[in-house]
This record gives sequence, C-alpha cells and structure tokens, in this order.
Amino acid sequence: MYQSTHAQTEIGVSAHPVVPNRLLLVRIWRNFICIYAIELCEVVHDTVMGRRTETDFINSFVVEQGEQIGVHADVHARITEIAG
Repeated sequence: MYQSTHAQTEIGVSAHPVVPNRLLLVRIWRNFICIYAIELCEVVHDTVMGRRTETDFINSFVVEQGEQIGVHADVHARITEIAG
C-alpha cells in the first residue's frame, strides 16, 4: 500500500475519490432541465404549426445516410414515421 500511495503522490494523482460539489450538480441539472424544456417547446410549436420537427429531420437523415452505405436504421425509420 505504501508503494502505491507513494507513487500516486509523486505523479500528482489522488487516491481519494472526487466528490462533486452538490451546488454544481444542482446548477448542471437546472440548466439541463431548462434546455430540455426549451427544446420540447420548439418541437411542440413546430408540430402545432405543421412544420417538420428536428426529430423528424435528424432521424430521416440518419435513415437516408444508412441506406446509402447499406446499413439499416430501423429505429430511426420508426421515429421518423411517428414524428412525421
């Protein structure tokens, strides 16, 4: 154990686990929820206005690219059907 701890100290590595700051985690989750809510609102707005959503656009692009190289993107195709 001494050798391991000594080697870690010499190279500047801590043997103790890093405990994240709780306030930092709260801020990260708050930002994530706000961004998700904004994106969700945009998708709902696009759907109500009859426009193509990002979900539809991105997944159909994946399906098209997969077809070009011979890869089946069944999940993306199904998402496109649901979103379209």
